[in-house]
Amino acid sequence: MLVTTTDKRNRPPSGGPIAKQRRSQITYNTLIETGFRLMEERDFDAISIAEIAKEAGYSVGAFYARFENKEAFYRALVDRHEQRRHEALERFFATTPPDRLVSQYIRDTVQRIWKNRFFWRGALRRSLDNPEFWEPFRKLSHYAADMFIEAKSGTIGRALTRTEEMDIRFALQLVLGTINNAMTNRPGPLTMEHRDFQKRLADAFRLVSRYEDLR
Repeated sequence: MLVTTTDKRNRPPSGGPIAKQRRSQITYNTLIETGFRLMEERDFDAISIAEIAKEAGYSVGAFYARFENKEAFYRALVDRHEQRRHEALERFFATTPPDRLVSQYIRDTVQRIWKNRFFWRGALRRSLDNPEFWEPFRKLSHYAADMFIEAKSGTIGRALTRTEEMDIRFALQLVLGTINNAMTNRPGPLTMEHRDFQKRLADAFRLVSRYEDLR
């Protein structure tokens, strides 16, 4: 019986463009994840490119092959953060019971930002010099407000008025602004670590938005 084999000349080389792209993406992702991990411990400005590359298991050359400099790397961190948060918000509003949306959102937001406080503070500092730097975070806050409005509209069975929508958007602005102020200035009387911080923020959101009174 005749056995045919595929001509080796027609096979894609093991080190072809697709394989190289895949390896390059793995390297990119590993560097990004390493950056986030290192920033859980200290400020970005205290972390060198050499340290990022070493901790990720790559050379400094591999870093520069993907990022022009440290600031370009930070921008990439922000882009990854925006992508993840958008996906996380979709899951959150799809799976969280309506009566727990406010308290759960506030709790998750405070805990997440505190865990990633060095990343967050770095972004805030950069936005002082360039307000456009904060645009991805601004988009996320607007998206969260859209989701709160959509969830409430679905619960009560009607569209919200413009005033009701604005109340919710301003309440969220108040919450996130308070978190940002606590991150940078720690004005007190409550800090983000305080056990009442989350509860007071949730109460403030409910008071300003009248979220749970809407019928």
